[in-house]
Amino acid sequence: MNLEKTLEVAKKFDLYGNLLAPKQKQMLESYINFDASLSEIAENFGMTRQAVLDIVKQATSKLDKIEEKLGFLKKIENAKQKVFNLSKDLTKKQQDSIISIIQSLED
Repeated sequence: MNLEKTLEVAKKFDLYGNLLAPKQKQMLESYINFDASLSEIAENFGMTRQAVLDIVKQATSKLDKIEEKLGFLKKIENAKQKVFNLSKDLTKKQQDSIISIIQSLED
């Protein structure tokens, strides 16, 4: 998985990870958030590397389908872009204040 795809999956995982099956959630979290290799995850779960790869692919596909139906990530990204565009006309202090608010919303 390239960096761009990994970041996209990580964002979807943050939004929708709790909708995955427990094993899918644990494995994808290890793979995305803790940068564990498929072999390391396989060893931890007592599975083959191929089985872990299949589960990670299934989990990623499920996150894609959820985002396709709900579209929350797209809405968030669009809102961020609109705020960014609006903030171009503000003073530095006002921009910093908006950035602080956005960052608090992401937490």
